[in-house]
Amino acid sequence: MRSSCFRRLISVVGREMTLKLCQAFGGDTLYIPKLEGDVYKNARNNEIYRKYKQGATAKELSKEYGLAPITVSMIIVEKRKESGDDLAKKVRVIK
Repeated sequence: MRSSCFRRLISVVGREMTLKLCQAFGGDTLYIPKLEGDVYKNARNNEIYRKYKQGATAKELSKEYGLAPITVSMIIVEKRKESGDDLAKKVRVIK
């Protein structure tokens, strides 16, 4: 590992975790995806659904994430279908 990458890794996850990662993956080449595109979108959508289940409204979440209320409602419906969760029985679509 280049020393600049090693120093950056230490600054992000700390020395102890860096050493654990080196011990576990030393000599391997790892690909760490950027937090954008599908990786970011999926993480964001999971967070939106989690907050919705904790009581946030689609309107509140739309403001928090800078999305249209209809988009947030569609995310909630999709995540509900994926999880088979009945806690989010009906999502009122806000236009």
